[in-house]
Amino acid sequence: MSDQKITVVKDESHPTSVNLRDAIGKTAELNAMKVGLERKRDALLEERRKLIGGTRAERFGREADALLDGRKLEDNSSMIEKLNHEIEVVDLAIEKQQQAVSELRGKFSRYVCDHPANKATYLAIEKRIAAALAELAAANQAEQQFFDKLYEVGCSSVSFRRMALLKEIGVPSDPNSRASLHKREMEQFVPEAV
Repeated sequence: MSDQKITVVKDESHPTSVNLRDAIGKTAELNAMKVGLERKRDALLEERRKLIGGTRAERFGREADALLDGRKLEDNSSMIEKLNHEIEVVDLAIEKQQQAVSELRGKFSRYVCDHPANKATYLAIEKRIAAALAELAAANQAEQQFFDKLYEVGCSSVSFRRMALLKEIGVPSDPNSRASLHKREMEQFVPEAV
């Protein structure tokens, strides 16, 4: 048996492909933005933690220097609150974007699965499985008949081993066997493969 290369056909320029790719890119951009905002906020929080136990000059020195230079300096608390707000907004945008990606992935999936070449590949694989399973079940039945005949002619012990896998698959004549179950599923869901 040879290793057959399986390919799935999709057109990268098809609108569903383009829209999904763009939406995934937008999600990545939003995640990167969130990470950047969180890093800024975490740095400000760390700076605030250091100042809590520091001297008066350490706690207020930066603001005093800004006042002397004529600059307006935002305090850490308002900057942290602003960053927290931005993080929440970006987080909600990410959730909405993930929902959009999910919907676009559904459209993309339908487009790919409905492609005639992909349907043909699927059908060819299912036909191979049906044929292989039918052959395996028939071989299993032949093995079972062989062992029955050995005992029928008077053998009390048999040195041959029954293969467990084949036993698990069952025989086509048993309506409860895995072989029969698989055949019924194929008839129901992929009748053109049977």
